Amino acid sequence: MITAGIATIYSRAKILPMVINGLLPQVDRVNLYLSGAYPIPPDFGPRVRIFSGDKTDEGKFHRVPKKGIYISCDDDFNFPPDYVEKMASGVKEHGCIVTLHGSNIIWPFRSYYRSRQNFHWNADLNFPQVVDIPGTGVMAFDCSYFRPGKFEERFMADIEIAIMAQKSNKKIVTLPHKRGWLKTYPHKVAETIFATQRNKDQRQSELIRLHQIGKNGVCDFSKRNT
Repeated sequence: MITAGIATIYSRAKILPMVINGLLPQVDRVNLYLSGAYPIPPDFGPRVRIFSGDKTDEGKFHRVPKKGIYISCDDDFNFPPDYVEKMASGVKEHGCIVTLHGSNIIWPFRSYYRSRQNFHWNADLNFPQVVDIPGTGVMAFDCSYFRPGKFEERFMADIEIAIMAQKSNKKIVTLPHKRGWLKTYPHKVAETIFATQRNKDQRQSELIRLHQIGKNGVCDFSKRNT
């Protein structure tokens, strides 16, 4: 069983059908979380379970099953036809949480958005790279290996997953990929979490310091390759 999880907001309603229709042929089920006000709930058929509430990006992890592979997805990606196959293969090959976007925290640490080594989803990566913090919008895991717990923050799913993984000694690997393989649908960049939070990362930085994320050997990237 492969389940995809997506959290979305109403301003993405026009591109959401394209995102869902791109994923549905590749998975058994989609958990769709409608975040905030959504005047006209969509209907994508019986394989798309719809939930709603005030969760933010952590809504993509609403009702994670106990078994099978879970693919957490952002609501603006144009997922290629072999996307789920690649992610599921990565989970099986590495036996851990996998992503196409991740970062390592650099110590001495200044702030979340200024003290990171990034491995971007739209940049070439020629080898698997162990990371501290995953991009949860392009992430996958086997539910028998990892299941998220309770989220305490808003707009911080990436950091909270990193904390959960570190506490449970679970590895996160960014998979090799080529620039341009994954694309996004047109949307307002100003609405993204990165755009809205990048200049106010005090709480994110507090969490990094509190949990000492990546402090053990983070700068020796050669030891992080798998």
